Amino acid sequence: MSETTSSRRAFLRDSAALLGAAQAGASALKAAANDRVNMGFIGVGIRGTHLLRSFQAMPDTNIVAAADLYDGHLENVKELTDGKADTGKDYRRLLDRKDIDAVAIATPDHWHTRMVLDAISAGKDIYCEKPMTWSIEEGLEIMRAMKDSTRRLQVGSEAKSSPVTAKAKEIVQSGALGKVNMVRAANYRNSAEGAWRYPIPPDASAETVDWKRFLGSAPPMPWSPERFFRWRCWWEYSGGVATDLFVHLITTIHEIAGLTLPKTVVSNGGIYRWHDGRTVPDLMTSLYEYPQGLIVDLCVNLGNAHGDGVRGLVIMGTDATMVIGNRGYGGIEIFPEAPDLGVQRYGINGWPKKLREQYFESHGWSPDGRPKTVMAKAKQPEQVKVIPDPNRPTHMGFFIQSVKERTPTAENEVEGHHAAAAAHMANLAYRERRMVAAKELKLSV
Repeated sequence: MSETTSSRRAFLRDSAALLGAAQAGASALKAAANDRVNMGFIGVGIRGTHLLRSFQAMPDTNIVAAADLYDGHLENVKELTDGKADTGKDYRRLLDRKDIDAVAIATPDHWHTRMVLDAISAGKDIYCEKPMTWSIEEGLEIMRAMKDSTRRLQVGSEAKSSPVTAKAKEIVQSGALGKVNMVRAANYRNSAEGAWRYPIPPDASAETVDWKRFLGSAPPMPWSPERFFRWRCWWEYSGGVATDLFVHLITTIHEIAGLTLPKTVVSNGGIYRWHDGRTVPDLMTSLYEYPQGLIVDLCVNLGNAHGDGVRGLVIMGTDATMVIGNRGYGGIEIFPEAPDLGVQRYGINGWPKKLREQYFESHGWSPDGRPKTVMAKAKQPEQVKVIPDPNRPTHMGFFIQSVKERTPTAENEVEGHHAAAAAHMANLAYRERRMVAAKELKLSV
């Protein structure tokens, strides 16, 4: 066991031990159906600012406080809230506030689980950015904690609750595609921003950033502005393309096709474009086998923005193929398979003439291989337009609805674990250069 893994297990045990004490007073923090939800934000960098703006725009939320380790991020929160939000670098002070109902967590991956467990202990509902966890083991810890909790947890893969995803799921469940046997999805980028080489603020220093707190359970390291602002590039804080970009695709595929955990995965890839000190790959492909009898083929390439001309999901069935979010058409397209006529020409090419004639006649065709009746024409491709429903909540809106009404969230801890675990399996296969099977891992509580 590595020192890093051991230290993570220690803090998970410590956090889990606090759960019982918080449950007695948790119900007092439930937001009534007509109340505004008071929110705190843990991590207000790129993604955290997006979340803050999104929740801020909702009429039934109130931005109370934010925690972050860089002074500039906290200054930005003050600007966005006209100085009304309380700010600081210790997220635990935010969790101690009795006037906060729910928190949004948008920190580096290696902090997610500790913060989720602490938030559960503090009696807060939680919106946690994907991936839910840094490791498979952490997913089990969160699920165990949630089993004994009345809190609501939602993971932030927004496409899972989109109307396009809901329509695609309906099409699959209708049987229009036949037996789904393969899914292909990819994400192509070729820019510094797409490869997480974000600009570093000119005032970044050990004085404006709490570097020691950022490291947390990760190995000690001298101050590095690159690691702080571009943390997705290193294994210590992130799962790279798999936990950042695969998870988006996996979560949506799981929702549409009704999948949970894969049976096996193999991966390949490496660093081919961004030789900047990163340790995670900038190109990676993974092939999953699911127990439902289908293959999922995923690819992320940070060194090419065109790819194969298709962006989104390609879901293949025995009767039709569904393409979701194609570059040329952002909705749903269905391409029916050609009808099976039940008669072969090529397959009997080497037979004697008499046998060929008998074969055709036995299928009701003429001896020279012509159908005697008009055959069914192949169905034409179809574009399915998904008309936006102005009353349908956004992914964040579903969370607020869940907090207020105490209903299930749009992406709960089990679903978040399934998506993250699939990504972690892909990384394990990549780093160990072998096929990883679910049966060798503990994937459920």
